[in-house]
Amino acid sequence: MGAIVMLCAFWLPFLIPAAPAAIACWIGGRNRVDRFRWEWLILVLPYILWMGLAQFGPVQKSMSNAVIEPFLIGCGVAGTFGIRFLLARRVRQKPLTFTLLVSACLLAWVLAASVPTMAE
Repeated sequence: MGAIVMLCAFWLPFLIPAAPAAIACWIGGRNRVDRFRWEWLILVLPYILWMGLAQFGPVQKSMSNAVIEPFLIGCGVAGTFGIRFLLARRVRQKPLTFTLLVSACLLAWVLAASVPTMAE
């Protein structure tokens, strides 16, 4: 139970920038942006990937990493929602959404692999 609480607690820095952008894109852009059943995964997969790499990857992470890196990934996810909203009528929605999901996961992987352990 404690591990689930930790996962949720460190998910908050990720959601601070990502959730408002998601809400703005999904609700504010409802006439402009098509919705898919699987697109909510962009709010889960990058964080889960980062958490798995932080726990089992080659670079050991500190508590500072657990706060700062999810926030940076959340900013990247917020950027993907901005890109999606701006390109909504110019390109096909499904490939764009999938590409942005993959790019958010790549950002999580790059941050987990490249950011060294920070001082607490």
